[in-house]
Amino acid sequence: MVTVHNHIMKVLFNTGASHSFIASVAMKYLNIKPHQSYNDIKVTMPNNTERKTRFRCTLCLTIDNQPVEADVVVLPLSKFDIILGMDWLTRHETIINCKKKEIAFTFNNRTRCSFTGMSEVSKIMISSLKAMKKLRKGCEAILVMLKGSDTVKCEPTVVHVVCDFLDVFLEELPGLPPFREVEFTINLVEGATPVAKTPYRIAPKEMAELKSQLQELLDKDFIHPSTSLWGAPVLFVKRKDGSLRLCIANLIS
Repeated sequence: MVTVHNHIMKVLFNTGASHSFIASVAMKYLNIKPHQSYNDIKVTMPNNTERKTRFRCTLCLTIDNQPVEADVVVLPLSKFDIILGMDWLTRHETIINCKKKEIAFTFNNRTRCSFTGMSEVSKIMISSLKAMKKLRKGCEAILVMLKGSDTVKCEPTVVHVVCDFLDVFLEELPGLPPFREVEFTINLVEGATPVAKTPYRIAPKEMAELKSQLQELLDKDFIHPSTSLWGAPVLFVKRKDGSLRLCIANLIS
């Protein structure tokens, strides 16, 4: 366990880092004031982006009840509180045992201590074939199914607004919007012509469904025949009940 001022820290021992770092968020809750350098310190992050900082500080870490200092650079880290790089690892003759997740240090040129990281519990998984064999032999199985809530609670303010404007929030739409003095149009670039492209093939069942849905929308006055030379492809998405939902890709013309 690594602590700073009695606070447990999440530490990464990184042999790929030339310097040691501390998260700026950790500095705040540790209530440590860093000192500012005269020149910018350029740090290359793992994603090859560069960060500049002028703030550094000296921490007093406690590892295996042994106090040890670390000179760290302040950076906006997200996953770790402290990163101990090669400057610190070399100074303390660090030996890393990856198999045992163990790190050994030498403090004050004579004190040898080790630090063991937390090992994750491996997940026990079996194949479906092996699971069926276990069930045939009489092993018990538990089925867990997560089900979301179908009920959606409406805020009282929303209900109040809907009640005040019942002429706007109708159960059934009456049709297209009324005629306005200024009709909405899309101005095309001068000389632009529609893209000459063969229509996508559509199955006979989907073609019949397309004609049926378009006719229904025409009968309800939700749409009207267009004289535009431009068009948009459509596709169908199957609903849970087996019916087809019409989707129009207006962005792909």
